[in-house]
Amino acid sequence: MKLERFMYLNVAGAASLYSQLRGEDVVETLYSMEHSKASGLKFALSAFLGGGAESSAISKESNSKKTSLRAENMIREIVASLGAHGTLHHSIRAALTATDSTSAPAWFDAKHPFSMPFSIDECNRERTVVFHSGYTRHGISIDGEPHIRMPASLNHFPSAYEGQLRISGHEAMLFRSLNGSEHLFSVFGSIFRAGDSYQVNPYAIRY
Repeated sequence: MKLERFMYLNVAGAASLYSQLRGEDVVETLYSMEHSKASGLKFALSAFLGGGAESSAISKESNSKKTSLRAENMIREIVASLGAHGTLHHSIRAALTATDSTSAPAWFDAKHPFSMPFSIDECNRERTVVFHSGYTRHGISIDGEPHIRMPASLNHFPSAYEGQLRISGHEAMLFRSLNGSEHLFSVFGSIFRAGDSYQVNPYAIRY
């Protein structure tokens, strides 16, 4: 399995989607591991009396453990479920076509180039990172390109501390190195029309 780094993960949103798909809240999962073994003494007595192995006494040992279902695994199951039902798009452009056709939000799980033109100080002040697509690095819209905004609350960044990006953190370093240029992010979320442009409601952003 390819491991991914989650820049953004809406844990509460993922749990809500998962409970809707399953019809119940999943708090923890119980795993039971059981195996059996023949008692050596009784097996020997059975053999002496002419019995077979089937008549030997069986003792069972069982171990159980409880595990919590993490949001990362919920996301994978949600994506698989939407894909199985034919309601998941594998490119943002396909999702745009769907939402234009139905006037309803469209689900997608796809890689797409987004820019993040704001400074770390601005993001921390607003407690939000806003990604853009269809704009230049200076925020000017590009003719012929769909204009997309993707606001992402810093409260859902696993590496953020109290809604703030650490100056020396991986995400802050990435944004500074890009300096407003596009980067290919992998996003699971829904997209909908907002006036003349579009907006993404992300549930997971991976890179």
